[in-house]
Amino acid sequence: MKKLVYTLALIFVSQIILAQTTTTYTSFSIPVSSKSRTTGGGVVTHNTSGTISSIKGSPYLDEFFLPGTIELSDGEIIENIPIRYNVNQDVIEIDNDGEILAINKPDKIRKVSYNDRVFIYNPYLIKDSKNKNAYFEEIRIGEATIYLKRTNPLKLETHNSNFGKSGTGASYYQMGLHFYVKGNNDEVYKLNKSNFLDHLSSHKSEMKKYIKTRRIKFDNEGDVKKLFKQYAKINH
Repeated sequence: MKKLVYTLALIFVSQIILAQTTTTYTSFSIPVSSKSRTTGGGVVTHNTSGTISSIKGSPYLDEFFLPGTIELSDGEIIENIPIRYNVNQDVIEIDNDGEILAINKPDKIRKVSYNDRVFIYNPYLIKDSKNKNAYFEEIRIGEATIYLKRTNPLKLETHNSNFGKSGTGASYYQMGLHFYVKGNNDEVYKLNKSNFLDHLSSHKSEMKKYIKTRRIKFDNEGDVKKLFKQYAKINH
């Protein structure tokens, strides 16, 4: 495994730097490689110099590293890399025999694939966004290209114990799903009922009825996929 990552680092020389990741929050810093995290959920305790006593939940899309593929912008493909996506920090992490690394210059990457998902890096995909975005999952259904942006903010909490001691904890908030779609003129628009129907070139009444009868939710991954599969079916 080390040989593989060293080879990866050599390929990335002067283009992409792999560096040990530090997960940084507003008031404290936690090494991602901390051994205190358990994989079974529950409370995860970190040494944070007394600022934060514990964190509930996980910042990751998948807690475990899974084998994946990285395709560089020059067409080079590196396979069988242990990958996971840190949604809170919006970074792709790599496991190098227990040392957690992150790609510092993802703009040199065309796509990252793992667990039947494809991620692209495009900080300017959403034109009117106030924040600089990074990774989107790219979903293709029929002729439609859908971009899924996940968010997983950390929420600080103050709690009191039965022994009169108080402390500050934190928990990862509910995973947010935000969908965007590439239109016919390559415009990327936020997916909601109104925008979806406005951008249809045909079958508007049928799709409007489908949304109503199936009670489609535009922040639900399964519903969104069903919606576009239905449109691809009737528009074939």
